[in-house]
Amino acid sequence: MGIIMVGGIFPPQIYQDIVYNSVGCVQYAADALQKAIIYGLAANKMDFTLVNAPFVGSYPKRYKVPYIESFSFNYETLYATVNAKNVGFCNLSVIKLVSRYHTMKRELIKHIKSSGDKGNTLLIYSVHSPFLKACVEVKKRFPSTRIALIVPDLPEYMSDDKSLVRKLASYVNESLLDRLYKYVDGYVLLSKYMCDRLPVGKKPWTVVEGVYDSVNEIEPLQHKTCVRYILYTGTLAARYGIQTLVKAFAGISDPSVRLYICGEGDSRPMIEEWTCKDSRIIYKGQVTREEALMLQKNATLLVNPRTPEGDFTKYSFPSKNMEYLASGVPTLLYRLPGIPEEYYEYCFNLSETGVEALRDMLEDVIARSEEELEQMGRKARQFILNDKNPQKQVKKIIDLISVIHES
Repeated sequence: MGIIMVGGIFPPQIYQDIVYNSVGCVQYAADALQKAIIYGLAANKMDFTLVNAPFVGSYPKRYKVPYIESFSFNYETLYATVNAKNVGFCNLSVIKLVSRYHTMKRELIKHIKSSGDKGNTLLIYSVHSPFLKACVEVKKRFPSTRIALIVPDLPEYMSDDKSLVRKLASYVNESLLDRLYKYVDGYVLLSKYMCDRLPVGKKPWTVVEGVYDSVNEIEPLQHKTCVRYILYTGTLAARYGIQTLVKAFAGISDPSVRLYICGEGDSRPMIEEWTCKDSRIIYKGQVTREEALMLQKNATLLVNPRTPEGDFTKYSFPSKNMEYLASGVPTLLYRLPGIPEEYYEYCFNLSETGVEALRDMLEDVIARSEEELEQMGRKARQFILNDKNPQKQVKKIIDLISVIHES
């Protein structure tokens, strides 16, 4: 049984180019999760290759380059060197989707022909129609092939754009996906509730809410800065609660604490307006992943203000939650249906929504002793390192693939 991972990581050779050429949000979270899965496959001594087309924005609005080059590369892990192929494609908006489908399909067929049709599993990262359609066409050509689909997000919740053009595009995409899902042999879900929105039926599935890879961790500063700050890093979408966090923090009377915000999104104008009203609120813009991790390691408190309001919270596990908990810094989360109950033993959490409830909780946490906060952070970090590491979490995916081939 061979595994071909179909993904969209940022290859090390062009990582900095991708960051430089991106306009607006960069898919750091998707890149980190995919690389953690790769590490997990390698740690479990699986024989696999990577066929890759990076998840970057479309030219010219969200990316500065109209074409992504094709090249072979080796992806190094602590456990093995992974053979990989970066598939080139035209990055022009709309045309990009067709180009990614054709080049991915061509590369997969080429790979299976050269390595032999040995009952391969195509492990696809994300419900990305060009990837899924390419894999379905390959499965039709090589019937012993199986498809395992990793679903980090449901397509209908991946955009806040409510324009007519977006609605039409979503309708076409959903119609295509409905035809493709029947060829999927098993699902890897980030939340058990995703079963309600996907045609899983009696097909095997497993939940892997996230994977944390500590290999490339950023070391905290030897001596923490004297500034005590609350931190949010991520997409500045109103539906993720960032505006509530800003207003709640503004209600705190302590003049010594700061709120640092990193990211891009529709709430940026509101945040910039508040930085003029309250000098304690500091907007740092879109920072690199390395900068975000360093800021996390040296914060006083990390906050994810996403509330349980809205159906989408059932169908996701925010990747920043795992990253926050692994930092060793205490974390504050709302109780969300998509987050397994075990996580709440290792963080501060609240169920009541609204500005006042969040303000009161922030004041309560920052008033606690440094020793208590450090203890909470240490416990959370050990939980993630021990229970959510690549070897353990990806073993669930490997077990699913075994079931798929036995059925």
